[in-house]
Amino acid sequence: MIHMCVIALIVLWYLSEMLTFKELWKLELLGTSCAADLQLAAELGKALLERNVELESQLHTLQQTSSEQESEITVSQLVNYFFRF
Repeated sequence: MIHMCVIALIVLWYLSEMLTFKELWKLELLGTSCAADLQLAAELGKALLERNVELESQLHTLQQTSSEQESEITVSQLVNYFFRF
């Protein structure tokens, strides 16, 4: 029967895509203890949270840049429109 620890690792792997299924299977075949599996799961979870923070920061920066560029485009379009006349 598959240990609940291994199931937790498989779920984390699916979400993070940090380990291949073979790597997870090898961990079980090598006889890693449940405590080690939980430690690995905790480390993966921490890495996922850190990556999420990085991605949110990048998203915020890109949204801000996009907003600024949209404003510049709008101003340019207005200037072009008024200079036609």
